[in-house]
Amino acid sequence: MSSFSIQVFDGVYQYHTGFDLFVHSPMDGNGRRLTGSMFSSNIYGYIIAINIAFLTYYAVKNLLEDNSHLKNLLFTILIVASLFSLLYSASRSSWIMFFIFTAAYISYNYKMVDKYVYCLIILLVIALTACIYTDDSLLHRFNQLVTGYSSYRWDIWEFSSENILKAPLFGYGLNGYSNLNGPLVGMPHNIIAEVLLFTGVSGFLLFSALFSTAIKSTQSIIKKDRLLGSFMLFLFLSILIGYLFDHSITDGKVATTILFVIMAMITYLSSSKRDQKC
Repeated sequence: MSSFSIQVFDGVYQYHTGFDLFVHSPMDGNGRRLTGSMFSSNIYGYIIAINIAFLTYYAVKNLLEDNSHLKNLLFTILIVASLFSLLYSASRSSWIMFFIFTAAYISYNYKMVDKYVYCLIILLVIALTACIYTDDSLLHRFNQLVTGYSSYRWDIWEFSSENILKAPLFGYGLNGYSNLNGPLVGMPHNIIAEVLLFTGVSGFLLFSALFSTAIKSTQSIIKKDRLLGSFMLFLFLSILIGYLFDHSITDGKVATTILFVIMAMITYLSSSKRDQKC
């Protein structure tokens, strides 16, 4: 989480200077979208959304255990900076990830959430709404999200679907989308379309089995620790949902590495014999 938090404040720095601190990366989208050191606002937003998920778990489980005012202050600064960086990444898929994880996790564990967390959520929702409605660029991105504007993804998905049907069993191999001269970008922007296009139904069944196993494994974690297990479940699901709109499982080095690290964490935690208190 520390490395993610460094990216958070790198984004804040980039917002004020126009360039990130580490590799002098400029803002994306004609200077309107934060990228941190990732060179991509979608990857940056993905990282920040995951960081917020970890912070949410920390808040629900640990924040008020010792009633430390300093700890509460530091957490509040970090969560505000994280939400600021996520918001100004203007990554719609990352916004969706964040919303789905937070809504699902808080709803599932609502009896275990302290009133301080609920008050903080309400204040942050008000602040985020104010930021969106006072910034024309953010309001434009938000309107695109709620109206279903896909940035030409429907064209990409239609092209992918047509070619999947032409080679349904084994697909076209890695980089199949680029080799087929797909429109606009070099990837399908959808994990289902990508796996089917590259590996066919045979590969899709293997990936489905892998992801299904990870989801099932979270159930054993929930039995030992409800907060931790549900955190891993909803984090994993929100990441997969993000992959329905952005990123590439074969070419997205940062995003895919994080995905498989999360899966490795699930495997380790589910196989651990140590009982934990709920």
